[in-house]
Amino acid sequence: MSTSRTRPGKQTVTQSGAAMKSAFTDLRQTHGTAEKLKRALKGMDKLTLEALILNNAFPETRLDIRHCVYCHQKFNAGDNQASACSVEHWSETEPTEPYETGGGYEQMYLCCGKVMDYTDVYENDDDDDAEPFCYEGVHWDREITTDDEGERGLEELGMVDDEGNKLRRAWWREFREGGYTCERMQCARRGIM
Repeated sequence: MSTSRTRPGKQTVTQSGAAMKSAFTDLRQTHGTAEKLKRALKGMDKLTLEALILNNAFPETRLDIRHCVYCHQKFNAGDNQASACSVEHWSETEPTEPYETGGGYEQMYLCCGKVMDYTDVYENDDDDDAEPFCYEGVHWDREITTDDEGERGLEELGMVDDEGNKLRRAWWREFREGGYTCERMQCARRGIM
């Protein structure tokens, strides 16, 4: 009696290959010509290309790719991590009250209220103490509203400092007027939304 032997995982490879063939057939039908597909692929970032392939090959996985309105990066909504988005300060600083002793001083960012201690920076000649971001947290595919304050909490919205103290300003309230909005960055025209 003769039995055929197959390597472990061969059926999975065959099923995966069939799914890939179907995905490529869909791409061909969608774009019509190799040149149109080539142009479309060149304009895609890595995450969008990954989503295109995975969503076609394995429809049950469905990556949900969105555009962050604050850092203007694409992100997978199913994998939106707590430190994925970073929004740089967009405003000037103003001095706070001078120190009582030591001659140091602090500057407060007008966009978010974070305070920078310049004594440490100059003594150490190191910018590691600098706070380059108003916000570091999850991506947002829409602008934050006051409703989010109650639902999400101040920490998730980036409204507390490293010690857990509430900041003087909610960075996102000022963002529409002074930050790099999608309108200013022309995200829709550039096709990154």
